[in-house]
Amino acid sequence: MIRNFLPCLFLLQFLYLPGLSLAAAAPYSTAAATTVGVVIYPDRAMVKKTLQVAVAQGENTLELTGLTPGMIDDSVQASLRNPGKARIIDIEVRRTALIKADQHRTKELQAKIDKVDQDLVRQGNALTVQKNSLTFLQKIVPFSQEQNTSFATVRDYLIAMEQATTDRLGKVAELEQSITDLNKKKAELEREKRNLVPGREESKSILVTVYADAATSFPLEYSYFLRGVQWTPKYEVRADTLTQRLELNFFAIVKQASGEDLSGSNIEISTARPAVSGELPELSPWRLDIYQPPVYQPYGRAKMMEMSEAPQLAMMAAPYEDALAAPEVRSEATSMSYVLAQRVSLPADNQPHKILVSSSVAEGKFEYLAIPKLAQYASLTAELKNPFVFPLPGGELNIFLDGRFVSTQRVEKPILAGDEMRLTLGMDETIFASVKMQKQFTERTGAFAKKTRKHYEYQAEIVNGKSRPITLLVRDQVPISAHEEIKVEVIAPTSKDAEIGSDGILTWTLTLAPGEKRQLSTIFAVSYPENQEITGL
Repeated sequence: MIRNFLPCLFLLQFLYLPGLSLAAAAPYSTAAATTVGVVIYPDRAMVKKTLQVAVAQGENTLELTGLTPGMIDDSVQASLRNPGKARIIDIEVRRTALIKADQHRTKELQAKIDKVDQDLVRQGNALTVQKNSLTFLQKIVPFSQEQNTSFATVRDYLIAMEQATTDRLGKVAELEQSITDLNKKKAELEREKRNLVPGREESKSILVTVYADAATSFPLEYSYFLRGVQWTPKYEVRADTLTQRLELNFFAIVKQASGEDLSGSNIEISTARPAVSGELPELSPWRLDIYQPPVYQPYGRAKMMEMSEAPQLAMMAAPYEDALAAPEVRSEATSMSYVLAQRVSLPADNQPHKILVSSSVAEGKFEYLAIPKLAQYASLTAELKNPFVFPLPGGELNIFLDGRFVSTQRVEKPILAGDEMRLTLGMDETIFASVKMQKQFTERTGAFAKKTRKHYEYQAEIVNGKSRPITLLVRDQVPISAHEEIKVEVIAPTSKDAEIGSDGILTWTLTLAPGEKRQLSTIFAVSYPENQEITGL
């Protein structure tokens, strides 16, 4: 017995010689870690954490427990801050069992639902009693036919019956309303229970293997990506016509159901897409060939087989396929990041959270635009330069004018710093615009080359119904020729009165006093060969 024990004792002494150690997993709860930063991308998030750990001499396995199943395994990274003589030699991700995180809240809600069900049963029973009482009262025969009943007795009975019926009807109404309220309360509780983030049946653990030349402790830094997190840009423009100022608010709408609460500071919003490759597709050769019309083949099995086996003709290939503290802005190689200056709340509730990234107030250029041919009122517009030092990504834009919601527009492409964008602030029914045709006639010209000349004359009337002067742009159009034999002569306005674009768009810039009316004439003539028919007029 002693002889068999001595080799085992020697083996144990050998395993615990200095410089050697058993790789025992030391568990560390992720709840003890400190979140040092969260980077939110359009379709995921990266979490950076640090945790103070201690290791013995030799090989150590550190187990970081309690991580959400939404963690992307391949994204896990770990490093040692001031490692000294320690180094990481392996990182592994494992799945482990976990008690449901929302079990306590689920039990609370279920207890409330059970209480409501009990109240519903009691109220339902009471309602049944009251209705049965009403039915009984309606069936009572108070006096027999042989009974000699005085008028006073009948009157007293009717009064008593009326009172009893009224009381019971009142109680029926109260009970029915109470049951309705209880059903609403139950529906709300059940909705809240359904909307709870499902408790995780499992979690993940990170196993970090560290080799140390001597026992030591140090901060372990690690990071990982999470699924179920997304953000989209949204903007608000608040225009004040009295001060002629525009306030631009840039928001990030964040939704996350990762299973991990991302609330806190050091939140960074990034436009990068880590999962999207930055590699461009290859260009395919752009070949040209002589077009050869298809040869008619009679329908028949032999001919069809012959056609299917014939070599295909080369085709021409297309060249292309179809007032807050300003955030710290980081310009990456292919993206932008905004490090928020404030603490934000981002629970894993899969609800949109509106986070203000930055806000700025700037002077705006307000102008009214009237197009009498298309609308009877003028529209208020504003030109706004991007006041931030960073570009604004495309997104939804809500416009408020003097505290009232006006419309929702779309920023289709990024707006660089300093670039202008034109905003439509809504119709102003105090500025009227109308147009009428004054003259239209046709004449023949030319002695030999007969031509048809058509003359058109329109007059627009603009009325400023405001109690203050305004600056107004008025637009109209004249036709433009798409053929050398069609001539368009613009008689009015002249280039001194309005801007005449190469596309035929006429633009007047007017300053109108309060109550002022202004008439604007558009006169043009179109000439073309008499024997030709033209389109567009």
